[in-house]
Amino acid sequence: NTLFNRCIGLGDDDVDQIERFEAFYRSHAVPPRFDLCPPRRSADLIERLITAGYALETHAGFSRRFSIARPDHSLKEKAPGDFTIRPIDEPAELDHFLSIQATVWPEDGPRTRARLDRLRASHGQPALHRYLAWVDGQPVATAAMGVHGDVAFLFAGAVLKPFRKQGIQTALLHRRMRDASAIGVEFVAALITPGSASERNLTRAGFQPACDRELWLPADWMESAFYR
Repeated sequence: NTLFNRCIGLGDDDVDQIERFEAFYRSHAVPPRFDLCPPRRSADLIERLITAGYALETHAGFSRRFSIARPDHSLKEKAPGDFTIRPIDEPAELDHFLSIQATVWPEDGPRTRARLDRLRASHGQPALHRYLAWVDGQPVATAAMGVHGDVAFLFAGAVLKPFRKQGIQTALLHRRMRDASAIGVEFVAALITPGSASERNLTRAGFQPACDRELWLPADWMESAFYR
């Protein structure tokens, strides 16, 4: 999965490691990918990447935007619609969560099983909050929130196709914003595709863009068998 085959968090302190990272990826026959957060990178880092043969990928499909907001306890938890939202407590509920994730975000069999195994192993961590939305006793959507220090990060939003456009995603967002407020974090963050429905929902909930990530790739990455 290309989402995981990238070097995240490269900063000025790491400029001398670029060749080392590159050699690691090449040893696995995977083109190196550097995922930069603009507030961390400098002109020196960019110059070193360009000298090493990397270029900024501008294709819209690679675009991701970090958005942030203050937690808000005043947001309504429930939008119009006959559904309920509950945190996941029981292992059987976690299975529902994983099933929805695999349905909405399918991968090939072995990778899906490995990813779901990792998600299952993380169950019960105090900083990780997972939610299910239910309609007539049927689980139909998922969401999650991880808390680290003063920041809560929202992720794992997924709604089964027959239940979309019914306000469920917005309700899951509002629930997490309320819970983040109750925990006492300072900021809530999310990573989304610019111009997507998710971004529109976040904007209505008070989120503002912080920065767009930058993905730097070698010139030959499209020729790699890995991406073919």
